[in-house]
Amino acid sequence: MSARKPVALQFQFDAPSPEAILEEPTDYEAPEHGPCDAELVGLANSTSTRIPGAMRELLGEAANVIERTFRQIEIADELIRHASRRHPHRAEPLRRSFLAMRWQLKSFSVTDELFTAHVTELLDRVVRGEKLAPGTCAEALAALSNTSLKGPFTQQPSALFEELFRQIYPLRTQGEPRYFAEPWAGASKDMLTDLRRQLAAPERDDIVSKARSQ
Repeated sequence: MSARKPVALQFQFDAPSPEAILEEPTDYEAPEHGPCDAELVGLANSTSTRIPGAMRELLGEAANVIERTFRQIEIADELIRHASRRHPHRAEPLRRSFLAMRWQLKSFSVTDELFTAHVTELLDRVVRGEKLAPGTCAEALAALSNTSLKGPFTQQPSALFEELFRQIYPLRTQGEPRYFAEPWAGASKDMLTDLRRQLAAPERDDIVSKARSQ
């Protein structure tokens, strides 16, 4: 029996957003006692980046862009601090990677959980000394979500979407039965590998390289 291969699926991606540009903190210094993992999950409930009502009316839609930008800065900074405490031998490479944490896909539904998963995966790569260019699971989920709006999915992309959604939103899917299965073993892994390639952002490695040379 010949080995089956997943059907190539080309996804339509939004162009990288010029809006959410992270600015590197000038006084990086990890505190002695940092938040535990549960507290990092709790970042989603923070309201420190909310713009007051009067200013919001003045800024209009720009207020949402500003809030998203500063919220992402806050999350990335806290996750880098947390990772540096866990891996002090990689603290300097982690700090230099800050600007590479930027969300590359334009999307109106980048939740705190999604961005947290995106940054966490990139920081794990920094700790392991791996390339940052390949797309993250969070970016793959966003791409699948955007593509699903153009038409119904077949079994395989549906299975991968469910797997990634469960991984990134465990609290939302706790106790829920699985609805989709891979058409064959390893199909989701193959499709995710292809998605990572399609979503590759070489500029992330360029940012880290430039920061290292400064």
